[in-house]
Amino acid sequence: MRYPEGSLVPWLIAAALLVNGAAYWWFSSQRELRLAVPVQVTEPGPAVPTLTLLRERDVL
Repeated sequence: MRYPEGSLVPWLIAAALLVNGAAYWWFSSQRELRLAVPVQVTEPGPAVPTLTLLRERDVL
């Protein structure tokens, strides 16, 4: 069974966006649980932890 090119692409885009949103939500919730204490401890210090968090988020 073959699909026309125009009908399958929007479903693939929608599925990719849904999976991306779910993965982003899951990773952000996991990261909040994991890094709640270290981020609170290092808040008065330099901005190095925020740079590492942004770098990790770009990798994901």
